[in-house]
Amino acid sequence: MSSNVTGDLLSLSVKEGDHVVRGQVLGQIDKRLYETQVTQYRGTVASARAQIAQSTSHRAGQAGPRTGEEAGGRAAGEHVDLDKATTRSRWRGRLASQKELVAQSIGQLDTALYNLSAPR
Repeated sequence: MSSNVTGDLLSLSVKEGDHVVRGQVLGQIDKRLYETQVTQYRGTVASARAQIAQSTSHRAGQAGPRTGEEAGGRAAGEHVDLDKATTRSRWRGRLASQKELVAQSIGQLDTALYNLSAPR
């Protein structure tokens, strides 16, 4: 049997030839690396979520739609509508990308939490 994680061995409670039983702690691996990874990935998740909130807040705070007359006529209005559609599409793409970053970061955090909680 082997450990699921690697690291510096801090203590070893058995020696060669000792009888061991299932579940017995054989040694202790330094968990500081795993603790710092958890902290790092929690920060990454928080940052990614903040980017979504900022993006959504910025989008909600933008000025409302302009009509063609306000923009200087029908042709100009159609141009404004196309610009808005393009901007909306880009914003949705960035938002989707940011949501994927959150999901990826949560996956990394879950892995780091698993490694931290694995028996040592």
